Amino acid sequence: FRTYNCCGGIVQLSKTGTCPGVMRLDVAYCTPGGGVAILQGIAGSFIKSGNPCAGLVLGIANPSLVAILTANGGGNATLSFNAPAGACGRTVQAVDIASCTASNTIVL
Repeated sequence: FRTYNCCGGIVQLSKTGTCPGVMRLDVAYCTPGGGVAILQGIAGSFIKSGNPCAGLVLGIANPSLVAILTANGGGNATLSFNAPAGACGRTVQAVDIASCTASNTIVL
């Protein structure tokens, strides 16, 4: 797993808040106006097959889609949510769909 350069920076995922409870995920350096997929699962490795983004290596084994966001004009996207106890310890990663670039992983 590695991060990729996109749009002048490295796609970056960060979090604020505590799990369980109110949390916010911020994604930076995405394609302005493009889609951003938020994925979650158990830490590991996964190679995306099929379109979009065939061959992209993720840092989550068997990822599931949480949300698709739209990056603003600056290439940033935010997801605010109330994390249940069952989400704590799960690994999260963002993917810039337009450029097929993956962010770093974080643990809730």
